[in-house]
Amino acid sequence: MLVIRRKVTRSQAYTVFMLPGYNEEWPTSEYEHQEIMRLFKQDQPYEGIVNDFSDYRIGTEKSAKQKNPL
Repeated sequence: MLVIRRKVTRSQAYTVFMLPGYNEEWPTSEYEHQEIMRLFKQDQPYEGIVNDFSDYRIGTEKSAKQKNPL
């Protein structure tokens, strides 16, 4: 499984691609990082896609509250 993370140091920000046995850091702007996340379907939950939104149930509380406000 491909894991994409953001790494920020004092002087540079990176997009980090991690696969088993492989770790690569690319210097990117915030805009470039967000585009990479969107292209790799990491920007929201998708049916049949395993990402942080499905692994950690990000955003499920908000959508549950919208369906049932009480």
